[in-house]
Amino acid sequence: DLSSAANISDAKSLPENQGIGFKGFEKNGAFELTQHEAAGMLTLGNPHGLPNSLVVKPWINASDITHRNRAMWIVDFGQMLADEACLFEAPFELIKARVRPVRMKNNDPHRREFWWRYGRSGGELVVAKAGKTRLIVTPRVAKHRLFVWVDRNCVPDSRLFVFVRDDDYFFGVLHSRTHEVWSLVTCSWHGDGSEGGRPTYNAASCFETFPFPWAPGQEPKDSPLVEAIAVAARELVEKRDVWLNPPDATQDELKKRTLTDLYNIRPTWLVEAHRKLDQAVFAAYGWQHDISDSEILDRLLCLNHAD
Repeated sequence: DLSSAANISDAKSLPENQGIGFKGFEKNGAFELTQHEAAGMLTLGNPHGLPNSLVVKPWINASDITHRNRAMWIVDFGQMLADEACLFEAPFELIKARVRPVRMKNNDPHRREFWWRYGRSGGELVVAKAGKTRLIVTPRVAKHRLFVWVDRNCVPDSRLFVFVRDDDYFFGVLHSRTHEVWSLVTCSWHGDGSEGGRPTYNAASCFETFPFPWAPGQEPKDSPLVEAIAVAARELVEKRDVWLNPPDATQDELKKRTLTDLYNIRPTWLVEAHRKLDQAVFAAYGWQHDISDSEILDRLLCLNHAD
């Protein structure tokens, strides 16, 4: 219950948090592919000799995070011009048949003219993720505030927020109680308010205002405090992955093993893994381990307002 917590309405956006969190791509059309469709396209050649894997990529939305991954794919031409995109023959012709007729009726002239591109191509995200080996994503709307790793070539849907960091330390702070408590009072609510709705994460209010132990990019790489967070984050992810995909599990058994199910159950090992992560994050802030949620908010707000 955070109803009596610090008033964070005047929390300011922190410049050091800019350029890290992005909304996923708005496709505005039937660009997605089944695994079978993608597999067929990936075997085909093109007039310019380049592989279709450059434009046929894995695609995920929020349900792939909170439930089981559906193994969907998508065609992504990015900012290509038509004469470039059409050389990827099979993907282009499919999108021409599926998307172009609908886009020709769109009131937005840009979406009509560039019908083979997404409605919002996420150019800033594309530039920001260059050089990264993986990305962190979280669903915009979810019962539990979950963070997972995805491959850098994956195309995240607009219902996901993407963080262009590939280090375990940063993942650990995001998935800590510190950030979760902050996000619950800076988010909006989807549905019938906080009693019946679900928290809706927003990068501007939940992330860009959040003060990290050190400004992003300035954390001491060799610090044992940073390493302790990274180790705890890796252990959390490894244990979750084993629970989600146990050896020799049947398809029916796997259907019951989702991140939502796991966090609804909260077995002792999961509680302990998060406790270890939280303690490592508290230590990085210089806080004691038994701090209350209201104290966390008070201290984060002071850090937010600090010069």
